Amino acid sequence: MLDLDTSAIRALAELQRSAHIPEGGGLRITLADSRELSRFTLALVPRAIAGDHTVTADDATVFLTAPAADELGNKILNATVDDDGTVRFGVLPRS
Repeated sequence: MLDLDTSAIRALAELQRSAHIPEGGGLRITLADSRELSRFTLALVPRAIAGDHTVTADDATVFLTAPAADELGNKILNATVDDDGTVRFGVLPRS
């Protein structure tokens, strides 16, 4: 299952608070297949959708569609925050 590093936990918790996502909500990651590459779509949502896999760590919650969970199963979600406050998520290999 996907792990969240400390930077992702902090960023997600802050995004959920600032977007007024209710308790039980979180970040939903979906996978859109492409012939050239795999692309992920991220969205803050008020709740999981049936069939989603749920990852929680402290105040951060991530919902993964089954294809996204398969693709990210052995990875770590990381986040960086730019000087202007823009959050960028990345996926790192588990060491």
